[in-house]
Amino acid sequence: MDKFTQRKQRRAAWTFSALLVTLLLVLYAVRVHYTPGWNVLNWGGFFIYGICGFVLLSILFSAILNWSTRTLRDLFFPFTLFIAAFSCAFYFHHLSERRRSVPVFFEAYYDGDYNGTGIRLRTDGTYELSDGGVLGGDLFYGTYRLAGDTIHLETEDFRFGEATWGFSKRLVIGSEGVLYMNNPAPLDARLFAMRVIQDDRPR
Repeated sequence: MDKFTQRKQRRAAWTFSALLVTLLLVLYAVRVHYTPGWNVLNWGGFFIYGICGFVLLSILFSAILNWSTRTLRDLFFPFTLFIAAFSCAFYFHHLSERRRSVPVFFEAYYDGDYNGTGIRLRTDGTYELSDGGVLGGDLFYGTYRLAGDTIHLETEDFRFGEATWGFSKRLVIGSEGVLYMNNPAPLDARLFAMRVIQDDRPR
């Protein structure tokens, strides 16, 4: 096999590998942003970024072993794909961090030992709900309306997957904490009341 054919096959392999990794990383970044939550053992992230690092190092190693005057030109498109993929991942990470960086003025949490629920109200009119256990759980975002001591969860941001906020969307802040209200009777309100951690509502 002549050098031109070898170079052509090598360039095709680099481009295909970079394209595949780009698709994986972009899909993972989009999924993480639109399926917010937490997981102590984030195997998905380790796996995706591990593959990205392995493919990138493999391409670099192959390029060094077969270096020529045209190697940089052959690497241009694969590296452009890598830059685009990491830029996309960084962009969605920035969106997630910006969402969480808005100041919180009210926070409450119910600790059920192995599981729990929580709510955070932010100054921009958005909320963050948490529902999970020791090893992980789901986060839900949306907008709320505060009417006196009553919290109305009005909208919920789009998310992938089947996870939904399974509790009442009307909550009341009382002396015993934040109570779930079910039109209008409390749903085991005293047992599952969320303890108020922060309350900086305007008086």
